[in-house]
Amino acid sequence: MHTTLLQLPSEPVGWSIRREAELDRWTLRRGQESPIEVRGVPWRTPTPIPDSLPDCQKLERVLCGVLSRAYPAGTQLVEGWLEEIRASRATFGNTRQIKWKAAVLLWAALVDESSTSEAGIASRFFGQHVHCTGADFFASFVQPALASASLVEALDWLLCDS
Repeated sequence: MHTTLLQLPSEPVGWSIRREAELDRWTLRRGQESPIEVRGVPWRTPTPIPDSLPDCQKLERVLCGVLSRAYPAGTQLVEGWLEEIRASRATFGNTRQIKWKAAVLLWAALVDESSTSEAGIASRFFGQHVHCTGADFFASFVQPALASASLVEALDWLLCDS
């Protein structure tokens, strides 16, 4: 991310970037627009990794951990589907590794089809909206997952009770 931020001033739209004394914070400004503060959040999730997914830190990985804790019976189904997709891709000449986003979409299709819209998945399952169906149910799984990844403070604004 740091490299990407440093490349912004060379963009034709004229970004200015100031790195704060803290190594995880930058202030970005384009022209006369209001400044934008960007903060890096170091974290690591202990969510187990199915063989078909990469070992990288993604919010989708945390979300899959929440869903596997909330619906333990679905874990083997989702992992099986991911493996079937991975194996079938070769038939079509696609050898790219499956992304965590695919796992989240499979979970959404399994437990709540109404949450499969791009914008709604994280907010639905992390319980961003207090009035969403099942918000209380998921809160009991979200807090421990975010705590285990050291993300409670950084993502506190996502939680229903904040």
